[in-house]
Amino acid sequence: MLATTDMGWARGLAERMSPIEDIRLVRILGPEDLAGFLASRERAVMLLDISSPALLEGWLSMQGSLPPVVAFADRTETPLVRAAMKMGAVDFLGKDCSLRDVSEAIYHASSRLEASPELKAQPGDVHGKLVTVASLRGGSGRSTVACNLALALGRRSAKPAALWDLNFSLGMVDVLLDVVAPRPFSDLVAQLGQMDPELFSTFFARHRSGTFVLPAPRATGSQMVELTPTHLQALITAARATFPLTVVDTSATFSELDFLAVQSADLVLLTITPDLGSIRAAVAYLDLIAANHVVKSKNVVVLNAWTRGELSRRHVQETLSLPIWGEVPYERTLFNRAFNTAEPVVLGRPGSRSGKAFFRLADRILSMRSS
Repeated sequence: MLATTDMGWARGLAERMSPIEDIRLVRILGPEDLAGFLASRERAVMLLDISSPALLEGWLSMQGSLPPVVAFADRTETPLVRAAMKMGAVDFLGKDCSLRDVSEAIYHASSRLEASPELKAQPGDVHGKLVTVASLRGGSGRSTVACNLALALGRRSAKPAALWDLNFSLGMVDVLLDVVAPRPFSDLVAQLGQMDPELFSTFFARHRSGTFVLPAPRATGSQMVELTPTHLQALITAARATFPLTVVDTSATFSELDFLAVQSADLVLLTITPDLGSIRAAVAYLDLIAANHVVKSKNVVVLNAWTRGELSRRHVQETLSLPIWGEVPYERTLFNRAFNTAEPVVLGRPGSRSGKAFFRLADRILSMRSS
């Protein structure tokens, strides 16, 4: 929900975010409207105009009781910026800001909303689900699929999903989302013995979409973290107890840890690009999991960067004997921009063919979870 004093900006924002979600807009004309809205105890981000001294005085009188606020004004003056800071505003926007600036500020503010009580598994509840993205082929788009899927799951379910980068050598999740781990990964491993959901979540960066992100550690040499299968199993248990949905990005090396992430998953997304090398890598993957008695039926295919006419869906299905759950089209310019700006397609271009493909995939996963 977005409570705002400017319906023009809000309507433009709602159109930009479509079809991610149906945004409910609430107009706030003054402090009395705001007081009534706060009394309803509905969760929302506030987009408040502080240009008028009368309005500003009213907003300041409610300091401490406001939800996350993005303040804006028709001019950029030091007293107004200070007033925004005094209100505890997450961001301040001047008259020359773009709709994209507003969108980014709203996303940032939304991450400050208190986590939903449904975020953490409660005693007696079904434990959180683990979705692992895998491929033995480098360049198959595992990280791109994992990032966009995690964000789409959070938007579709209205509950933050978690994203975990298990590619310790060449992990790209932190680059694709422009996040930094808030605490050292070595501390996470060291505290596994006393881990609980509240402590576990503090090791995850909070992306502006609300997604919880655990980047791969960047340490080298003596600072490298040795993660054993026992450690990883404890981390998976913690993830299930903390988040409703966790997406795990693996590496092409398919190490012992990658295998454990596949073995422990409720669903495995096997990413395939339209070339024979990718198909052969998928066959090798299936042979590997069969030899280690991993259930094949929990594996599904995601066709990534797919170009019609090169390899057919029928050929893939007949070769692998796996269902195809998603087909992300080849849109090179779109994904290059997403990479260079650290704005995944589901945020920057949700209405594009690729954006819609990720949301369809998220919907299918969520329907599986609810059933």
